[in-house]
Amino acid sequence: MGIIIKTIMCIQGMKESLHSTSSIYMNMMAGYLSRVGSTDIQTIASDADITITERGRVPLDSMLALVNAIIATTRDRAFGLEMGIHIHPSEYGIISHAFMNCGSLREVMDLTIRYTHLINDAFSLAVEAQDKNEVTLVLHSTSHAPEIIPLIELNFASILSMARFLAGNKKAEEVTLFEVCFQHPPQTMPERYIAHFKCPVRFNQPQNAIRVSTRVLNTKVYSPDPYIYRYLLKKIEEVAERLQINIPLRNQVFNYVVKQLPYGMPSVSQAAKEFNMSPSTLKKHLNQEDANFTEICDAVRKSVAVKMISVHKKSLKEISNYLGFSNSSTFNRAFKRWTKMSPTQYRQRVNQKENTEQEQSKKLEEA
Repeated sequence: MGIIIKTIMCIQGMKESLHSTSSIYMNMMAGYLSRVGSTDIQTIASDADITITERGRVPLDSMLALVNAIIATTRDRAFGLEMGIHIHPSEYGIISHAFMNCGSLREVMDLTIRYTHLINDAFSLAVEAQDKNEVTLVLHSTSHAPEIIPLIELNFASILSMARFLAGNKKAEEVTLFEVCFQHPPQTMPERYIAHFKCPVRFNQPQNAIRVSTRVLNTKVYSPDPYIYRYLLKKIEEVAERLQINIPLRNQVFNYVVKQLPYGMPSVSQAAKEFNMSPSTLKKHLNQEDANFTEICDAVRKSVAVKMISVHKKSLKEISNYLGFSNSSTFNRAFKRWTKMSPTQYRQRVNQKENTEQEQSKKLEEA
């Protein structure tokens, strides 16, 4: 299938505010701040002039601003990891209760994949590789902002914490992972990650991924109730339907194109079929949002190209081929149009920035 893109940047001109998160994050953050004896979340938000709500949806840009404010207050860039480690089983609300009534951890994984966007619609989870022995679960993000990192670490750390809880005390120690990969550098000492995940944890990888055995996924959930599960699933579906109405079509098309890219850039007819529309109707609705299909596809290529170049794992020729360019010269011209730099210049700039950040991080640790 070739290279699979794991994390993407936002469409050019499409602001973070087009995405939103559940206010569930607020309760988790409040609990973390209380545990570490820090300033309460209302004060932090007020001091940073951030409007927060206790219920409903929170614009992603406001949530990321709050993440930045919490890091500035606590000086803990790994607070998302800490939230995931210490998460209470009920903190994901109605979804948590559905988890508790699944038949197995595989059903929990399927439910997590299906409804991750209810917690953060900039995120999506997908099984991108599997055989009879293991499964690779990958987290995609439409945001590349540094402040998204704690939310990614919260996601992965809480997945394992919840799985251990759901397996019950007798089987919790059997819930193990083969490997955890993060695209970003460590936000605290690597030993802290290993202590929780109890497996190799790799950083600066081309994907955010968890590798887990099928044996673990077949673990039964402790004391499920199938009747309660069906009732909760119906309620979750109602919430999902309401949320889907609020997601701009251009966002939905952008995410669709990204997922199809490993198989080739889709046509407008293929995209229209995905959304149960005719091509002309799809074009009309996109036009009402000041967007068009060609521009969205171009933005996907830009986003994927920038991310792939940033993670240093693939050659420029491989990236060009993956994106469907006829030759390297065509790719170079497109990249210069997007960024005003050649791919080589951009990669050099990223390297310089990472080296500077590592030096600053080392100085802070030594201080």
